[in-house]
Amino acid sequence: MKTISATDAKNKFGQLMSVISAGPIAITKNGKIAAYLTPSQIEDEHSMSVEQLDELLNSYASGNITRRNIEEATGLWFSDILEELGRRGLQLPKVDTRIHYNDKQLMLFNTIFIKK
Repeated sequence: MKTISATDAKNKFGQLMSVISAGPIAITKNGKIAAYLTPSQIEDEHSMSVEQLDELLNSYASGNITRRNIEEATGLWFSDILEELGRRGLQLPKVDTRIHYNDKQLMLFNTIFIKK
């Protein structure tokens, strides 16, 4: 069983939530077990295989799906997504946000960033 201090559990709670499916985690305070963090007995709507998560993260890194798509499919927070991308050596996608600009914003962007 994995053991972690209460301070580390507080500071790394998001990370704990992503690894809890592997089994219970003992939380210690002053060197003694104070609590256990256990996975839910209810089937998680976001549970998926490592292969499925790899596929989603590769699609995200390639720019084929959005961060919101991953969050909805996995239940991961953006910080967790960043960690998972890093573990796999994947980069954040390069996104051209200009497609979302209105005419005035696009003109300002072009004035500032596009060299003529």
